[in-house]
Amino acid sequence: MSALLGLHMRIVDFTLMYTQAPIIVDIFLDLPAGFNINGNRKDYVLRLKKNLYGLKQAGLSWFEMLCDHPVFLGFKQSDSDPCFFYHDELILICYVDDCLMFSPLKEDVDLLITALKEMFVLTDKGNVSAYLGIQKEKHRDEKENEILMMSQLHLMQRILETINLMDQHLHDTPAELRKLLTKDTEGEQ
Repeated sequence: MSALLGLHMRIVDFTLMYTQAPIIVDIFLDLPAGFNINGNRKDYVLRLKKNLYGLKQAGLSWFEMLCDHPVFLGFKQSDSDPCFFYHDELILICYVDDCLMFSPLKEDVDLLITALKEMFVLTDKGNVSAYLGIQKEKHRDEKENEILMMSQLHLMQRILETINLMDQHLHDTPAELRKLLTKDTEGEQ
């Protein structure tokens, strides 16, 4: 694994993260249509045992479970961003179900991922080339110093493709410069 600016960076994706967290409050549901017990569905309800996506408290219970995990006990949480954790030279940035981790020591990142795999179902996505739509590239300046360049070009291209604007002729400004606009008194435009 190549190190970027001396850091080993990896990303993990927590699989079905909300369903891994314990439910905070009792939630009851009506039986789904077509589901009958003894020919009757009005006298029965279901009690959820796990969180579902879309529940208001699902994100909170997931985040609390993540923060209370024994692996995180040695970490400090940033005062300015609750999703930023650090311990010595190991840094974690968690956003919903993606967790970016980096350290100068590859072994620290490997040990952390191993510890997280003992409690959570997750996928190790390996080396980081993009995170949350931000791509990273390594460059050297004129003095041969390593520089980390970050951009969202790929994300912008994907948005333009989605709204069918990739083949459009784009202008630097939305209208002609110095064009005098006048009021349309005839109501034609």
